Amino acid sequence: MASTDKADIRFIGVDGPRWMIRLVAAGPAGKASHDGELSVMARDVLRGTIVDRGDSPLPVRTPLPITLPKALHEQLIAMQQQQQAAAARKAAQSGDVQQDPPQQDPPQQNPPQPPIQQ
Repeated sequence: MASTDKADIRFIGVDGPRWMIRLVAAGPAGKASHDGELSVMARDVLRGTIVDRGDSPLPVRTPLPITLPKALHEQLIAMQQQQQAAAARKAAQSGDVQQDPPQQDPPQQNPPQPPIQQ
């Protein structure tokens, strides 16, 4: 755990067979203690994470692709669209209207992977 006057950062890692997952959680100061709100939330996220390493050989430290649940993927797209609309409204109000605002590509969702059988 790392702390400053304004923020805490907690690092949590799990070693698995031929993989390692590292979660970095950042939040307001005082929230990342061992039993703090941020640490509890981070551990809940890890508990719900499924790692499918696959059978292909990969070089050490090669990041595995992340597949978001469909609902979360849709939420991210909707949030991105809301942010773009808000930015366009703000630009229109300030008179700084652009012809065609740059469009960001929506977050990509990798195809679902089957759960790991042990």
